Amino acid sequence: MTRKTAGRPPVVENAAAGVASAALFLLSLWAPAVGFGLALMSPLPLAWAAWKRGPTAGLVALAVAGGAAVLVAGPAATALYVAQFGGPGVALGFFEGARRPAHQVVGVYVFLAATGSAVAVTGLAWAGGTTPAAWLTATVAETRETLARLLEGSATDPAAAAALAEGLDRTAELLRRLFPGLFVMVSVLTGWMNGVALRRMAKDPSAASWIEWRAPAGWIWGLLAAGFAAVLGTGPVRTVGWNVFLVLGAVYFLQGIAVVQHLFVTRGFPVFVRALAYVIVFVQFPVMVLVAGIGAFDLWFDFRARWARTPQA
Repeated sequence: MTRKTAGRPPVVENAAAGVASAALFLLSLWAPAVGFGLALMSPLPLAWAAWKRGPTAGLVALAVAGGAAVLVAGPAATALYVAQFGGPGVALGFFEGARRPAHQVVGVYVFLAATGSAVAVTGLAWAGGTTPAAWLTATVAETRETLARLLEGSATDPAAAAALAEGLDRTAELLRRLFPGLFVMVSVLTGWMNGVALRRMAKDPSAASWIEWRAPAGWIWGLLAAGFAAVLGTGPVRTVGWNVFLVLGAVYFLQGIAVVQHLFVTRGFPVFVRALAYVIVFVQFPVMVLVAGIGAFDLWFDFRARWARTPQA
């Protein structure tokens, strides 16, 4: 699946891709407040290498990235990087190069990220003489302390400091309960973002169109059941409901984005209007909910079928 390209030798390109991916990931460790978003794009250089020169090139780039991460951050952080971002990124580039549909490309990414991270967390927990649940609890506690340090000084009096501490405790408990759903939700969005970015870089006219992103029809009943469980259930039922709802909500949000993009392209909206609309979508939570609703109702209304042509996007 190697594509003919001119320029730097393959070994240099693979090494550059690995270093770039590792650098994006390590930023999240050095500067969590600003680096987290960039870390989510760390699969992209590896996906590009795998798309451009095949899976072997992607694995070579991953080996370079892993070596750099081990030297800087140690084996534990590297194991999580390889499981959550590195390996899935190589697979994303391979499946996109094979011109698979968007839901398959993202689905493989999410499956590998979830299973790989579960294995990595289990191994790290056992190596530390504890259980995965205890490891997760300790990690959430560390995150809580990191947030406390970042917000240190924002409380101007003892009452405000007590309220801040209580809010952080509630956030930590919520994060612990919803961690599986949040992790898979972020993996869905990460796979989609990197896939779209790779599509823009590759400019392959024969690839399957991501503008036709569509969840399987039966998933809508899972979304509804999870929503009812989250709102009406108690205890573990409510927790499971919220976790499933977060994941399926992300899937239908992406379907809503595909519907909106289809409208923009078929109606010829200018690029700056699209950019402004997407900024509003991603910074205004009510608009995100509206877009997810459009994605869910697309099952019954089939909005894209109402418009003339299906463009490449």
